[in-house]
Amino acid sequence: MKKILLISYFFPPSVDQRSLKFAKYLPQYGWLPWVLSPKHSEYRRFDSTLLKEIPPNCKVINTPSSEKVPRPVIHPNDFRSGWFTEAIIEGVRIIEEQNIDVIFTTASPNLSHLIGLTLKRMTKKPWIADFRDEWTTNPYIQGLYPSKQMNYNAKLEQLVLKQADAVVSGGEKMSDILFRLSGTSSKKKFHTIHEGFDPLDFPNKSVSKENNRFTLTYMGALYGLRKSLADRFFEEIVMAVSNRRLMPKDFELLMVGSSLTLPVKKRIFQIRNAGYMNHHEALERTGSADLLLLFIDPKEGAQTIPSKLFEYINLKKPIFALIPPNSEVAHIIRATRTGIVVDSNNPAEGIKTLALYLRSWKNKSLKFNPCLEEIEKYDRKLLTGKLAKVLNEI
Repeated sequence: MKKILLISYFFPPSVDQRSLKFAKYLPQYGWLPWVLSPKHSEYRRFDSTLLKEIPPNCKVINTPSSEKVPRPVIHPNDFRSGWFTEAIIEGVRIIEEQNIDVIFTTASPNLSHLIGLTLKRMTKKPWIADFRDEWTTNPYIQGLYPSKQMNYNAKLEQLVLKQADAVVSGGEKMSDILFRLSGTSSKKKFHTIHEGFDPLDFPNKSVSKENNRFTLTYMGALYGLRKSLADRFFEEIVMAVSNRRLMPKDFELLMVGSSLTLPVKKRIFQIRNAGYMNHHEALERTGSADLLLLFIDPKEGAQTIPSKLFEYINLKKPIFALIPPNSEVAHIIRATRTGIVVDSNNPAEGIKTLALYLRSWKNKSLKFNPCLEEIEKYDRKLLTGKLAKVLNEI
């Protein structure tokens, strides 16, 4: 069996489905993963139940360093930090002792890619750089760092894109962006492997219980631009209730994994905050929804794909997507026939759509016919097969 060194700052018990599922399914394609990750981190999201999914033949090596999560934008001092230096030392040892065939780094944090670049130069092994998020073009960091530091990162980013033997990203539009930033003439080494869903994560029986109220459900964290958009939409709901376009006794909002608190005078519809829970519990709770909420602010761009999208589509409940209508997410929702797309530039328009869903639910005439063939394309096991193909090619 061939061997891959998978370098990820986040790995169970830290919450990271992408690196975990790659490690889980790669052995079925003839690749034995050795995982390199920090032992300690100040990252706040942990789920110990994910440890059960690590296959017995997967070797996990934790560097002893304990530190803050590296920032998304690299500073020269980061190369003297525990994660970088410890990962280089351990990485060289593992590559030499185990005769590793391919190095694989997944980011963010982007420092992981500089670890991969350094190990490639030191060991002459082929290297794949996997981008879960954008680097210098990430909408969440624009305007937050000095131009000198951003220019420094742009040079590092282009170096990574040029030197990697293959570049993987989680979306077609992101792959296009990375290709343009690379300055290379051929797109041959750029590959798209979406996030996905693992069928084994879902309840054995589909949730068939009827809710007393039409239940809108949001799963996951809300932060930054996305939280601002969600807040604007919830304000529109408050106004619609005040104007009696929506009746508060007919529906409720369920927050799974995050909380929502409105001022007392605006608490005119029911909100249930389920709080943080492990991955399987979150999916089971979310599966009771009548309508799944998804938010992408226009400033996030058409290339942004929240990983929850793929678990949403496999729950096979209708999705209310307040997102850019020309986005890759919009294309996936339309292709899978799993929901309705509302332009996130105009949250107020979403109230009309919400009222239609609510009326159909009350009349028991809500029609939903997802395309199972399209949904199955995002099975994590099949997606890992795409990664194995790239590994074999290089």
